[in-house]
Amino acid sequence: MASSPSRDAAPSTWATGSAWSRGRRYCGPELELRSPADGNGVEPALTAGKALLTADESPLRVVAGTEAVTVTGGSARVERDGGALIASYTATATVTAGGRTLRVPPLRQATVSATGELDDKLVPLAYVAGDPWDVRFLGDFIDLGNQLVARSNGFTAQLRPGEGRTVGFYRTLFPALENEPGLSDASFDLARPPGENLVGLAITIQGTKGSFAERLRSVFGFRDEGAEWGLVAAEQGVDRAPLVSGVDHAISQGPASPAEQPPPRVAAPAPSRRTPTTQRPTRSRPPGTI
Repeated sequence: MASSPSRDAAPSTWATGSAWSRGRRYCGPELELRSPADGNGVEPALTAGKALLTADESPLRVVAGTEAVTVTGGSARVERDGGALIASYTATATVTAGGRTLRVPPLRQATVSATGELDDKLVPLAYVAGDPWDVRFLGDFIDLGNQLVARSNGFTAQLRPGEGRTVGFYRTLFPALENEPGLSDASFDLARPPGENLVGLAITIQGTKGSFAERLRSVFGFRDEGAEWGLVAAEQGVDRAPLVSGVDHAISQGPASPAEQPPPRVAAPAPSRRTPTTQRPTRSRPPGTI
């Protein structure tokens, strides 16, 4: 896999003479660029640092080293630090490098090595909690992901060994799954931690993109690629409040944690039985009797 540049890239530097810098070099920690009404036919060139690109229906094309990046219908970030990183928040981005072209949909990112090699494998967008652009576009989902991870870990920890390893277990947690044919041993990986399965099923149930079986594959496929739970929910178009509520309700239907369960009953000892004797007790005689 091609190595990606660091998220702590150098300040942005734009090539002299671009229509956007109007003959000046720009240096700063962040540079935001929108597709202008008239770019005078000159493409901006990012030689170092990072930039946020935003375009509506008019494509915005930027040269980053030897790579060309085109953004349409949203926002994406481009970082140049030896190699290049193209991460899409809401846009459809296209990167061309080394004679190859790759489409980067929202919530994915692509990398180009320092030698100009384009990695053809997209990966989930990797965010940094304190990054201002990440917070602007993904802040709610970053927080949602943290909440879901905490609930997932807590649910897994409260189960006894072997619990949460059957499809029937999850049907009892989610009434919507009671008669769902798309959930079966063949379509569902029961080897995952139970908390992971619980959160993923909650997102699948509330998603609207495709059939249940399609959503199930998409949710856990994106998660298995390394996506945070907040991004998985965002891709499925699931709202935060009902999702958290649904997860909490499912957890409440599960077994109580060992600390909350009553202590096991201890059977009272059975009353002891005296062994009957076959010898009749002797009666003492009064004094002076024969």
